Amino acid sequence: MSAHLIVDGGPERLFGFRAHHADGRRTGSMSTGAWLAGPGGIPRGGALGVLVDNVLGTTISAAHPDGDWSVSTEIGIDVVGAIPVDGSTVRATVESIEVATIGAFATGDVIDAAGNVIARCRQRGRFVSAPEPAATNGRTDGLRSDREADLMSRIGAVASLAEDVLELTTTPVLANPMGNLHGGVSLCVSEWAGALALSRVAAPLTTTSVHVAYLRPIPIGTRVRFTPRVVHAGRTLGVAHVTSHNEAGKPCTVTTLVTH
Repeated sequence: MSAHLIVDGGPERLFGFRAHHADGRRTGSMSTGAWLAGPGGIPRGGALGVLVDNVLGTTISAAHPDGDWSVSTEIGIDVVGAIPVDGSTVRATVESIEVATIGAFATGDVIDAAGNVIARCRQRGRFVSAPEPAATNGRTDGLRSDREADLMSRIGAVASLAEDVLELTTTPVLANPMGNLHGGVSLCVSEWAGALALSRVAAPLTTTSVHVAYLRPIPIGTRVRFTPRVVHAGRTLGVAHVTSHNEAGKPCTVTTLVTH
């Protein structure tokens, strides 16, 4: 699960996220670049994860009746246009929010510099009482956030194991305010693992949708493995499931990736 406050932490800095407000709504922006490309050199929808998680998540938290915050239980991104890599800015906006007693469901769009919708996004969050925020490190020392760095270089500490399994050593720079791995980061790594596995058995395709269910938090200072399973790898359509497991072997996230 990922927790939401309005923050300027490590994940936000690594992905170039900036928070904004427009017409009473929370919005956010992110600078693009060649680093968004993943396996096959194709821009990956998972790179939008931190942007989407921050904008929709803080909107859900703001709807908490007691002023506390939320943890996300599901995030979905449907890519409907070309993701730019030219250094231009994309922004996320909230289109709707439905609030219930235990949580809320928000939808939004990711829009390019020309005003075109490039992704539709959705998020479910569950309201919780806010604990004391964990001490996290927003410094990005030792990680590459320059234009030449690829997506995994920005995240850092990702090792490739046998059979396309990726292992991430979680560090404070990747933390949310509760001291757990940021939900947008786990979405990004999950999508990368699934795309990598699909590219091993078929021509690389473009991500059209990625959906993550957050089962349990991933504390900073631990290792987590992202294991993909190819469901279908055709010439024009690919489907993969990716499950992350903590050091105790318990599942933390379950992701479905579809490529066209």
